[in-house]
Amino acid sequence: MDIETPRALLGIQNKKKLFATEHGSTRKDEINIIQKGANYGWGFVDCQDDGLHYKDRNFTFPVFCTIDWSLAPGGAVFVKDKNHPWYNNLFVAGLQGRHVHRFIIENDTIIDSEIFYFSNETIKENTDMRTYEIMGRRIRDVAYFNGSLWVLSAEAGVAKLTPEKYT
Repeated sequence: MDIETPRALLGIQNKKKLFATEHGSTRKDEINIIQKGANYGWGFVDCQDDGLHYKDRNFTFPVFCTIDWSLAPGGAVFVKDKNHPWYNNLFVAGLQGRHVHRFIIENDTIIDSEIFYFSNETIKENTDMRTYEIMGRRIRDVAYFNGSLWVLSAEAGVAKLTPEKYT
């Protein structure tokens, strides 16, 4: 299979698809659709390659790759609720960059992506005026439950995100 460091494996039951997020080498993090017998080229090519080397060796190209920045994917979740405004969106926790990234998927293709949640709030402790980020630098995981996304940080807490139209 040749995948470097998978962080999350997510199945879409009705489509019988398995998505994987993985850490790349120095950026180049990937999202792949796992296929039986596919080789994703770890150790031979990376997603910055022009694609020619993938074809030469019959490697499977990722559906998404970070070339100029690092997501450092943590946990991930699909919203499978057809009545939810975030239906068929993939949310990935970013261990690098204090954010949750959203990927909008149609027909096994990522058609758009964005920084969906960014933890930039800070608090100051009165005793020595030290500054702390509320959620912290590393977003570890994201889950979907009862219409909301739940975001878990490594340092300082949980955030609940619910779209206005769904409350």
